[in-house]
Amino acid sequence: MNAPAGPPAGDGGIIGGRQPRAVQSALRVLEAVAVEGDGVTAKQIAQRLGMAPATVYRLVNILVAEEYLVRLPGLQGFALGVRMGVFVDAAGAGEPTVLVKAARDVLAGLRLRVRVGIHLVTYRGDLVRFRDVDQDFPPPVGEAQLNQVLDSCALGELRAGGAAYVHRREDVAPGCASLAVAVTDETGHVHAAVWLVGAPGGVDVAVAAVEDLLPLVQGLDPLLR
Repeated sequence: MNAPAGPPAGDGGIIGGRQPRAVQSALRVLEAVAVEGDGVTAKQIAQRLGMAPATVYRLVNILVAEEYLVRLPGLQGFALGVRMGVFVDAAGAGEPTVLVKAARDVLAGLRLRVRVGIHLVTYRGDLVRFRDVDQDFPPPVGEAQLNQVLDSCALGELRAGGAAYVHRREDVAPGCASLAVAVTDETGHVHAAVWLVGAPGGVDVAVAAVEDLLPLVQGLDPLLR
């Protein structure tokens, strides 16, 4: 007698075999990054969890590819990625994390114009949240580290000062410059920003063209409602 047919190959609705353990391991890795904070290395994660380093490296590579983790520049470790905001938003009834296509198109156009990291952030109370991270030029710090220095960096000054943009050097990391460009609502309240960060020479190019960038960035306002 032939054995009963199993589920179709590649059926995404079935979890079997070793998959539950792999899911558990991935969740433990995310938890370790959340607890240890920005900059934790794969080796530190493996030590904390008692997991084989090869397993951790494989999992973090998958999680980076899916944007649940972000790899910090200069091999400085990992931080929670933009897609983790889905869970925070669901718990806190915040704004949706997935951007509409029109907003993604605006960011893509900006990234073609200036070859530095271009990230979209939103302000929530006294904190900023990453809404879209430039995968080609990851931020030099993760969200937690950014919020620790928010009051003294371009993004914090932008929120507090009411300017259309703020340019600072080495405000978040050595060897980096920042240009924060405001996204305001109809009352002039800054509720989001496009953060350009990278080598000072690249950011200087953006500063020189900032008057052209301002209307493009402001066009994000209705797309973030």
